[in-house]
Amino acid sequence: MRVAFKMKLNKGNEGEYKTRHNPIWAEFEETILEHGVKTYSIFHDKETDVLFAYAEIEDLKRWEEIGKTLLCKKWGIIWLH
Repeated sequence: MRVAFKMKLNKGNEGEYKTRHNPIWAEFEETILEHGVKTYSIFHDKETDVLFAYAEIEDLKRWEEIGKTLLCKKWGIIWLH
């Protein structure tokens, strides 16, 4: 199954966004793999600060559980859904 979504990067968090993705936090990568994510890509439109993400997942319910983890809440503080 494939999913895609957009997020808006909060003003002033561009540097933190780069830090969190170069490289991605090891524990975040482990978390998404444990929840059945097969592949994940994210793109940043610097003109609009919109983030576009695409993932291939095993199961929608497991995918939705990622957002409930403490790690995901910590990771996502720099953007809004």
